[in-house]
Amino acid sequence: MAYYRLSRIWYSRSLSHKLKIKIFKSNVLSVLLYGSETWKLTDDQLNKLKVFQTTYTRRIMNVKWFHRVTNKDLLTRSRQDDMGEIMERRRWKYVGHVLRRRGAPTEVSLGWAPEGKRRPGRPKQTWRQAMLKRLTTSGVKSWNEAAELAKDRLKWQEMGKLMSSTQRVTRHSAN
Repeated sequence: MAYYRLSRIWYSRSLSHKLKIKIFKSNVLSVLLYGSETWKLTDDQLNKLKVFQTTYTRRIMNVKWFHRVTNKDLLTRSRQDDMGEIMERRRWKYVGHVLRRRGAPTEVSLGWAPEGKRRPGRPKQTWRQAMLKRLTTSGVKSWNEAAELAKDRLKWQEMGKLMSSTQRVTRHSAN
């Protein structure tokens, strides 16, 4: 909806692609990703977000199918990050923020593990389980240890940058 409301801008010949991409990032992606820090996404859902990003970036930059531009090249040209990286960065910042808020109800919810099975149609893993799994791959063993690391913002940010760069390397080597 936010994209279509700005259709005059996308089809304008007087505006540069650079300016259009800035508007796309600030007005469309920010609306699309509002609250995404707490989403538990499947790979299929993440792929749909990536398709949205690349499809509309192609329209903005006037890249047609016969130009044969890969998605990676398109994102490089438009100076955008991959949707997976954006989501990962946002989640990492949010988890650090939550862990720094000691004594808050969010702290209780991170330590609480409900018993039993999840209802049909629900994701097999909760957001909390997925984030804990992500933390354990970075060498953090528990929420308490993560909370101690999150107290130092600079260290937490560096850890997030390292994780995203290693994730990028493993993703490219798998393809």
